[in-house]
Amino acid sequence: MTIDFSDRRFRVWDHLVSLDQLLIRSAKSPEFPDENIDVIFMGVNYLNCPTHFAGLTLDMVEPGNVSPDVPEEFLQPETARLYRLKSQGQSYAIVAVACYVFTNTRDAFESPFAQGVQSTFDEWGEKLLFTLK
Repeated sequence: MTIDFSDRRFRVWDHLVSLDQLLIRSAKSPEFPDENIDVIFMGVNYLNCPTHFAGLTLDMVEPGNVSPDVPEEFLQPETARLYRLKSQGQSYAIVAVACYVFTNTRDAFESPFAQGVQSTFDEWGEKLLFTLK
């Protein structure tokens, strides 16, 4: 399954190092005033991407389908998944246990990580769009 948000701008918004969590957000803007789109990665083991994306597509792929290749030591097939992010014709990689895509109407500077791990699933997202794991 490919998730396509080619009409939105995203950026790395928050990273909780102690729990290996990463938030990539498309914040509310004049063009999209109604909701944020949050892409939350859990159990991040490898990250190779820029901090800003002009349009974003996301899918889960097999090793070898992302350029540049992810070093073998980061691929743990029993737990980790390889996610490919594409923006402006370039491919990037994140290795993580799971990825969740939520929409919400909260303030753009609120982070789900400030609420604790459980709130990410139980309270944070007003609408869960996709789960890739």
